[in-house]
Amino acid sequence: MVAAGETRTAQGSLLRLNADGRCPITEVMQVTRPRLLAPVAFAAFTTFLMAWVGLGSPGFNDFDNEALPPYTALRAGDIAGFFDKLPGYGGSLLMRAPAVLISDWLGGGDDALFRAVSIPCLLALAALGVALFSLQDRPAAAWLTLAVVTLNPLTLRALETGHAEELLGAALCTGAVLVALRGRPIAAGVLLGLAIGNKAWALLAIGPVALALRSGYARAAAATVLAGALTWGPVLVASAGRAHPAPVTGAIFQPWQVWWFTGEHGHEVRGITGAIKPGFRAAPTWLSAVPHPLIVVVGFALSAAAAAVRGRRREDALLLLALALFVRCWLDPWNTTYYVIPAVTALAAWEAMRGRMPLGALALTGLSWLTLQTLPGALSPDLQAAAYLAWALPFTGLLALRVFAPATARAQLTKVRLFGSPLSTSAPVSVTATRSSMRTPTAPGR
Repeated sequence: MVAAGETRTAQGSLLRLNADGRCPITEVMQVTRPRLLAPVAFAAFTTFLMAWVGLGSPGFNDFDNEALPPYTALRAGDIAGFFDKLPGYGGSLLMRAPAVLISDWLGGGDDALFRAVSIPCLLALAALGVALFSLQDRPAAAWLTLAVVTLNPLTLRALETGHAEELLGAALCTGAVLVALRGRPIAAGVLLGLAIGNKAWALLAIGPVALALRSGYARAAAATVLAGALTWGPVLVASAGRAHPAPVTGAIFQPWQVWWFTGEHGHEVRGITGAIKPGFRAAPTWLSAVPHPLIVVVGFALSAAAAAVRGRRREDALLLLALALFVRCWLDPWNTTYYVIPAVTALAAWEAMRGRMPLGALALTGLSWLTLQTLPGALSPDLQAAAYLAWALPFTGLLALRVFAPATARAQLTKVRLFGSPLSTSAPVSVTATRSSMRTPTAPGR
């Protein structure tokens, strides 16, 4: 029997509740510490494994071309040279600059520098994986969620191409929504501001974070601005007065995006190494200034539309984040394998909050790997584009259907399944029920 003022976790542990029906954090920590020892060890192992496999050498990848020059200057004590050579995502390099100090301990060469500034990104992803593990009641779902986040083959592609900052952005954006759902506006704002400072696509997380909050919007906004200013402020000040070339979106034109068939055949298209790319189309001249601003506009529009949905659950902010981040992939002519990682982590987080197996995150990972990594060796670029859009657009539609369907419509769609679970929302969670030892009871309908 459970006395009044007490509840049990899914693992059977007894927790005492406060007068307001919530569990003291000390009680939660006492219960969850033993349970998290194994996942923390697993996350540490997978982080080491991914670093060992994916952080071989920065040669011939984007790190060598974009991040190595400023970091080399910083290692030599040339602060002005560091800021002068920063790429477009200079805020991310500034955030990870302290890691340069441990590069000597890792060997001192360029490879050591590459590893030193990439490891913090893997650690951030590992921390997110453990946090999502704690949200799951079922052991199988918890371990699979942890594996999807920390042992994902897409992560290797991000590391191998020299873009570990994509992993950091994924962890920060998803983490910002998670802490917003827990009613911590300042922490959510800090994580969001750091994410935006890390890379500009994190602007897409502003709407989901706002929808996840119950209150404290001004505090969250102030924290976001302050954290963003700390990462981008020094970069902007140091670069004042210098001319920067405008980004040319059409300079990279991949098959795995919605604009592909607007391109033209008959042009000699070369990759970054200078090799000719047979069958590739050349981007239309009008496309250059369109996709990146459009991605931001569409992201804010999706958030505005989600805010108007009646009966919306706050945890669906994670699904909205996954939707916006995936739309970013196929709207961007630069789309490549690692672009989808933030959408995968957000989707895995939503499934963890809903107590589900991460089947959607697994499907998104597998389909992305198939079309962006496997098919290029077997199909022409046009067929690659067709294969990608054949699943990416319906997948987007499924995400959108779940985000925007009103509660009454969801109840009528019980026979339709999304990632192995009915579209309809089940009965409201009981005040005394907990899905995991990390979650506290909430009022019905919250």
